[in-house]
Amino acid sequence: MTDNNLLNRFLEAETSVPEERELAAADPVVARLSEALAAQPLPALPDAGAEFDRILRQARRRSVRRWGFAAAGLAAALTGVVLLTRRPTAPAPAPPDALEMLRQVQFISGLNPADAEGYDFQPVGDGYVMTARFADGTTSSFILTPLDGGASFNLVALNP
Repeated sequence: MTDNNLLNRFLEAETSVPEERELAAADPVVARLSEALAAQPLPALPDAGAEFDRILRQARRRSVRRWGFAAAGLAAALTGVVLLTRRPTAPAPAPPDALEMLRQVQFISGLNPADAEGYDFQPVGDGYVMTARFADGTTSSFILTPLDGGASFNLVALNP
């Protein structure tokens, strides 16, 4: 009679060679099973060192590839940040000509609406574009916007 604990360990392949010999001597079924297993050829196992190197090479390749993708993504992100945050250089506006500004102020201050031969008004938004025609053939356009419900107007010269 065999020990059930030893038999369970044998079936789980947890016994040593001396224990298997003891079991085979005590139980004819285990003896026949051991003979049948011994007659089976063992499959060829790969070289452990070569298999380890193959797995390690694959892991290194994956690691290098992963770092390569990360570096390419980082470079693309940095390029995008540099290109998208750069402000285009706009030409600086020319400084206003002081003499021209004085001439326009003098013209507007000397303008008398009674001097005009006629006026044309075109409604635009909440105001008007007023064009004054003078006797010498010149015209001047202004934007009139009402203030205080029409009690007064803002006057902006377009082309004095």
